[in-house]
Amino acid sequence: MTMKKLLFVFVFLLFLPGISQAEDFETVVRLTCTPKDQGAQISINGSFKAECSTGGPVNIFIPAGSTRVEVKKMPDAYHEQIFTEHFTAVAGVPKRINVVLSEPQLNAAGREAEARDNFNEQLAAAKNGDIAAMETVASLYSQGKGVKQDSNEASHWRQQLAVAKEVAAAEKDLKEAYGGKLEAMESMVKRYKTGQGVDKDEAAAGLWQEKANDLKEKKRLQQLAAEKRSRTISNQRSMESELAKVSYRKNQKAFDDWVGSMNSTGGASDAGKALVVSVISLPAIAGALVLDTVSFPTRVIERHKIKKKYEAHAGAWARPNSMLAKVYSQQPQETGEPLVVIAAR
Repeated sequence: MTMKKLLFVFVFLLFLPGISQAEDFETVVRLTCTPKDQGAQISINGSFKAECSTGGPVNIFIPAGSTRVEVKKMPDAYHEQIFTEHFTAVAGVPKRINVVLSEPQLNAAGREAEARDNFNEQLAAAKNGDIAAMETVASLYSQGKGVKQDSNEASHWRQQLAVAKEVAAAEKDLKEAYGGKLEAMESMVKRYKTGQGVDKDEAAAGLWQEKANDLKEKKRLQQLAAEKRSRTISNQRSMESELAKVSYRKNQKAFDDWVGSMNSTGGASDAGKALVVSVISLPAIAGALVLDTVSFPTRVIERHKIKKKYEAHAGAWARPNSMLAKVYSQQPQETGEPLVVIAAR
């Protein structure tokens, strides 16, 4: 083979890889990174391709079609900065991308470390009796967030949570019971009998039962007194109404009412009205006085009967020291007993 033919074969073999590469890749993407992005890893469709360099733009050959470019840098073990872009690569059309990394954010390891820190925080609070923290710890054990998943530990903390809630409820009931609330007293009776939120204590249950019974009786008497007072006030008004009908001046009042009606009616002139009233007034007044005098004894008897009928009702409230008045004025008082709750274990 001549020298000229050998030279041709050598040149052909030299360019053969480039020709194959050009056939395999249909376009190029050029990524420009800033100096602070140096070392960031470049991936195309999930595959690592290159690193950002200060030496200039990075050129990567890619096939046409849907493309996802991701550039990631880790400033430390728990944070990462990410840049992503989606586009459709077109054969023969270069794509230029300026990389702008995000602010540092937690990566998977960072999120895991944060979850561990949160769990440890919640666990410490739960051990100190924090009810909300107990609920959180039970949930974290169930989900395996920040700690290895453990259904037994989750169940344990749910039990602790239930006990803590009952103790808190018992403390609230006891405080309200000392404040004179009947429902709270009855709740404490049940709690001391069953050991719900407190240690079982039959003596304490009996004590609160007595307090509840006393309060219920006091409330009953107050209600009874209030009803009697209401009836007495009603009877008093009825008595006053009946007494008004048998007034000692019944006929004189009737004449006064007639004069008043004359003055208020229309029709005749004021002078005419005055003349009629003046003509009639003297004999009418005299007649009314006579009739009232004659009927005086009868009215006295009628008024006495009316007062007698109502005095039994009105008399009880006329005396401020009466039993009914005293009972009505009584109100439940707070006791000075200490507030003590012993949690059931």
